[in-house]
Amino acid sequence: MCLWPLADSQKVDNEAGSDHPSFCLSLTSSRIVEQPELVGSPPVGARRPARAAVAPTTRTRSLEDGNDALITGGTSGIGQAAANKLAQLGVHVIVVGRNEERGEKTIAEIRRAGGQADFIASDLRGASSVREVARRAVELANGHVDILINNAGVYPFGPTHEMTEESFDKVYSLNVKAPYFRAC
Repeated sequence: MCLWPLADSQKVDNEAGSDHPSFCLSLTSSRIVEQPELVGSPPVGARRPARAAVAPTTRTRSLEDGNDALITGGTSGIGQAAANKLAQLGVHVIVVGRNEERGEKTIAEIRRAGGQADFIASDLRGASSVREVARRAVELANGHVDILINNAGVYPFGPTHEMTEESFDKVYSLNVKAPYFRAC
């Protein structure tokens, strides 16, 4: 899955041939915009569009209709902001992170504000931990996760030529393998 800018939204682009529609989620409104005609990647060598117009044939559905969202890397930064906003819009958020203290603090803040939230502690390193997160999230969401935000990721700072194979394997495991196995 790739995130592509779309107006003030973020579009989750499904792989070609997927049965699942592509969505835009505007963090300034309370709707999900289905845009199946925008599914797919740009041609090789094409630049990402800075802004794209929302097609007039879009269908919308409300976020207040009991949706559940799984947000990896949801205990800080962009992931935490997305969790807070979705919870404000009535979405039950399931926050995934490595640090239990930050996770508990994040869901406590959401609950204090009147939102619904749960936390799953995981470092998402390896297919088995990713599958366990998916299993637990489906359980917490009463059988179905409606929104997936693959936000977890790492990259050690420093010159590329100084990266060790062990560091590279850690980056690859979290940034590539984990989203792949979450989608399976």
